Amino acid sequence: MQPVRVGVIGIGNMGWHHARVLSLLRDAELVGVADLDARRGQLAVEQFGYGLGFAAYLMVMILIADGAHKTAHYAICTGFMALGMMVPGFWSGWLQDQLGYVGFFTWVMVAAIPSFLMTALIRVPEGFGRRQAEEPEAA
Repeated sequence: MQPVRVGVIGIGNMGWHHARVLSLLRDAELVGVADLDARRGQLAVEQFGYGLGFAAYLMVMILIADGAHKTAHYAICTGFMALGMMVPGFWSGWLQDQLGYVGFFTWVMVAAIPSFLMTALIRVPEGFGRRQAEEPEAA
């Protein structure tokens, strides 16, 4: 059965809630959002992109956090993730004021190229993230 394609018109408090819930449902596909205030629609797209990047980084952290100290590795990776958001935030507003929005957007896209290249080097083992068959317990 194909999922129902749904769009949300109006991204106020309830619109955000509906978009979030619809994006989690298996039988629904959120295909668009719209609002009279263009900034709200842009923010919705930005938040969606952030969510995708966060989920991808989370899976990389789980892949890397292997061995006897998985919890410690995962905690260190989480710290790097927070640092990766916090440090650029210290000066990004100033830089956007200097470059203008289009210049800042272009700079961010160019600055992201190294991370895309490094992502291509990640090797994901066959079966990673898939549920393993449970072995029956001995009687």
